[in-house]
Amino acid sequence: MIEIIRWRAAVAILYVLGIFALSSLPLSLLGRMGLTAFMINLGHVPLFAGLGAVVFAALVGPLLGCVAAAGLLCAAVAVADEWYQQFVPGRVPDLGDLVSDALGIALGIGFVAILRVARSRARTELSKGGLEK
Repeated sequence: MIEIIRWRAAVAILYVLGIFALSSLPLSLLGRMGLTAFMINLGHVPLFAGLGAVVFAALVGPLLGCVAAAGLLCAAVAVADEWYQQFVPGRVPDLGDLVSDALGIALGIGFVAILRVARSRARTELSKGGLEK
């Protein structure tokens, strides 16, 4: 069974709100800030890697179940974000952005999953007295 760590879920919700705040910025404003279309597109990977990391970190339970749940939740945010952009001046939904989002989500979830497994193994070794050498 997957459980949710509430304070981490609150962080994830704030992160999602931040993504939508960034998506609310009209393209003309982003251009005045010196951001090119390439920079904006490239930003999807680290932005959604952060989302994947915080959403996965909020879930506790079987590893594969947490990976799947976090991936589905983050994918839903990515799709909603692209849909939302059609209402922002100068912004449009883009399949390429969704691909970048998916890559970022996978990287973020993968990174935290690796840390979780490594920490679990280290705890197991410590409990067995295996790191006393």
